[in-house]
Amino acid sequence: MRRLTILSLLGLLLQIGVVSGTRAQSVGELFVSMPDSLIPILPDSTLRADLLKSPGETLTNPFGGEVKVLSETEGTLRLALDSSTELELGLLSYKKHNYICLIATSTIVPAQSVVAFYDTEWHRMQEPLLEVPDAELFLTDRESNGVKSALAEQGHLHWVVSFDKDNPELLTLRITSYDNQTAHSLRPEIREKLHPVQMRWKRGRYVLYNN
Repeated sequence: MRRLTILSLLGLLLQIGVVSGTRAQSVGELFVSMPDSLIPILPDSTLRADLLKSPGETLTNPFGGEVKVLSETEGTLRLALDSSTELELGLLSYKKHNYICLIATSTIVPAQSVVAFYDTEWHRMQEPLLEVPDAELFLTDRESNGVKSALAEQGHLHWVVSFDKDNPELLTLRITSYDNQTAHSLRPEIREKLHPVQMRWKRGRYVLYNN
């Protein structure tokens, strides 16, 4: 009886180990399990699963737009949700915890990104894990008062962010306000004096790459 009990317990522990081992989800699995409310343009989890099974193939979302996987790695997933919307997911780790960085980008000029962070159960992180650097850090010449004034005139700046080389621990940010034809025609010199800024995942948040 004692032997059977021990064997039963060992069997149960093995089963628990198998279940625990399956908890580590890939970025693709997390995309499929995403709450429908977070992705109203693609609210069908079955369609999301089908999309991952057919990389490069174009499917149609419920609104008639074309959806396809643009790239997928072990830690990142990038999709086109329609002709003017892209979505990126990146899987990050810190102190044995996993986080999801979700980047939604409207490519309509001037392009604009929205970034949010979640745990792997899709609970939104309340603490900001990314803060956009000061505008002057995007300048090739930080002493140019004219360029600083031009940026200040814009008020709210548009910017885009993406994973650098499909690495979720590296981000590239770029100001897009002067991609607009009108803004560029008024201040054509500005765009040439702006450069991207890189950030890296460090100690549970994104910081400037040179920190």
